[in-house]
Amino acid sequence: TSIATAGQKTGANVGRFLTVILVMLMLTGGSIAAMDIIAGEKERGTIETLLTTAAARHEIVTAKQLAICSVALIITLIQGLNFFIYVKLQLVQLPKDFALQISTTSAITLLMLFIPLAATIAALLLTLSAYAKTYKEAQMYFFPVYLTSLVPALASVLPALRLRSAIVLVPLANVSVAVREIMMNRPDRPMIAVTFLVMTLCAALLMRASARMLSRGRRPYRPPPRFSHRPA
Repeated sequence: TSIATAGQKTGANVGRFLTVILVMLMLTGGSIAAMDIIAGEKERGTIETLLTTAAARHEIVTAKQLAICSVALIITLIQGLNFFIYVKLQLVQLPKDFALQISTTSAITLLMLFIPLAATIAALLLTLSAYAKTYKEAQMYFFPVYLTSLVPALASVLPALRLRSAIVLVPLANVSVAVREIMMNRPDRPMIAVTFLVMTLCAALLMRASARMLSRGRRPYRPPPRFSHRPA
């Protein structure tokens, strides 16, 4: 016999897939800016002009990551607002026992987890763009990264997995499990704080890797020279 309330059941069902949906939206939204922000500049030859300026490498990386993160968050917020409007206007048919109950504290906690999540995804896309030599090559790398990122984001589907375990040290998977527990009104606040620190550290490490790739990374793409054949 289930002793869970309707709110806990709804929170468990929504929390299982909330993180993976957000990761999908952030990856697809952030890739719009990330593919061109470094790889495209390498192909056009404008990245070298930027690197010769007085701006430090970490300043360039931070500015570009903020641009990617802003695009990803804006697209995610638009999609979330659309869903909220559809639910309020009853344009989406919901189950009869659907009772989503989120307190103000839980909403703030979710927001605090989604900020380092967005920063990590933006840093991951920035690293991918810095590694690729051309825009097309960055697009080729994006799909494997996209699929690989969805695997840990689905960790909350496993019902026996708890945040108070080794999963708290696994990026993306820790956020997925933490979101499910928050949606079920069973937040483990010490482990949520550890999750926040792990995701922040992961974003910082990826940003540092991007800065190193800009400094001594792969040689940018150069189109083959064109020779004009003149008659002797």
